[in-house]
Amino acid sequence: MAALPALARDLLAAAAIIGRRTTLHLLRTVGVQVGWSLAKIATGLEAIRQAGLLVEEAENDAYHFAHDVIREVVEAHLGMARRTFWHLEVAQALEQVGGKVPVERLVYHYTRSAEPIKALPYLEQAANRAFAIHANIAAERAYRELVERLDDLGRPLDAAAAREQWGIVLSALTWYEQALTTFEQACNVYREDGDSEAQTRCLVHIGQVHADRGTAQQGIQRLTPLLTLGETHGITPRTLALLHDIYAQLLHIAGQYHKQLEEAERAVAYARAAGDELLQCQIEMRRGNALRMLGRMREASQVLEDVIHTAESVGELTILPYALENVSVVYLLQGEFARAARYIERALALAEQLGDPLIHGLLVLR
Repeated sequence: MAALPALARDLLAAAAIIGRRTTLHLLRTVGVQVGWSLAKIATGLEAIRQAGLLVEEAENDAYHFAHDVIREVVEAHLGMARRTFWHLEVAQALEQVGGKVPVERLVYHYTRSAEPIKALPYLEQAANRAFAIHANIAAERAYRELVERLDDLGRPLDAAAAREQWGIVLSALTWYEQALTTFEQACNVYREDGDSEAQTRCLVHIGQVHADRGTAQQGIQRLTPLLTLGETHGITPRTLALLHDIYAQLLHIAGQYHKQLEEAERAVAYARAAGDELLQCQIEMRRGNALRMLGRMREASQVLEDVIHTAESVGELTILPYALENVSVVYLLQGEFARAARYIERALALAEQLGDPLIHGLLVLR
């Protein structure tokens, strides 16, 4: 390394920061960013290659380190200032190279650069992407890191929004206590900011956690004050629909089926006012459950079959396994065992695809 020209040593440092392997295009982009000509970059790379430190992959227009130890030594040789400098240059070059944005790599490099704040949007993208493909452990880790960074930067509202998403992932992992704490923290920030819409949204999440873990009475106690006050100023019809829907779900778990039906009907009215067909579909599922528990089986099966049809027609896979499970119980209670089994098997296949442990466990039980 010491025998190399200064520019070649810098190129080698950039390559080490990039990783074990790098494309020629990325190295050139980094070099041009710092003011080197293409001719000097080519000369520097040739010197590195002849020294046996980087191995050329001519067919791929790429280079890789001859041994991992070489890369480790090069990176360890850099001082803090140079290391953060190269992380920033590599991150900016990655943004320029085109094609699919390498979100995780951008998070890695910006986090270690002199401008770590630039990692935040990519960290959020990485978290959202992981959650979208049901990689919940990776999503939880990314949202947690995002929250910590926003807290450190003194951005409470942004941190509260990130906490909401983090809480949703924690709930999906059935880490309920941590999810409740996370949602309550976000709720407190929204209340202090006077944001009724966001505060109510968080209360809906809190109610859902109580429903999922079976602590319905606690959930009812938490939501009743807001519903008793009846203050809806600044709250959209969609969020009001969600609030009454989760309250209906808690009443169902608590065995208060007449009240559940009343709340579900209120929720349907708000969802209709919001023009949200999917939400209306979800709430109708709760209404079907209330009808079932009140012994109105024919009405219940019709409502739930309509929900299944709507969910299938729009490809809504989140609602569908629950709707299939719910209507299977109606048929089970009426002695239609073969039909019930078909619905349960369909729902179980969907639950396995979605990676939802709650519905999966329920369907195995069925």
